[in-house]
Amino acid sequence: MSVKDDFGVCVFKNGDRYIGSWKDRLMDGLGLYIFKDDNDTLGRTIYLGEFQKGRFNGIGKLGYFQEA
Repeated sequence: MSVKDDFGVCVFKNGDRYIGSWKDRLMDGLGLYIFKDDNDTLGRTIYLGEFQKGRFNGIGKLGYFQEA
């Protein structure tokens, strides 16, 4: 990963995605984490909120939505 301290997007090897702030090459600040759908359906589990040192932290919302 080339982003050290900034805003960026990362697609992880397992298919999860993160869009948000980075610090010291870790998710840190406000971000959106999209979990890969293991059932290959049109639904997605997402977390929108705060991260600190690469982990969910602080205030956020975890939700599931179904694509039409």
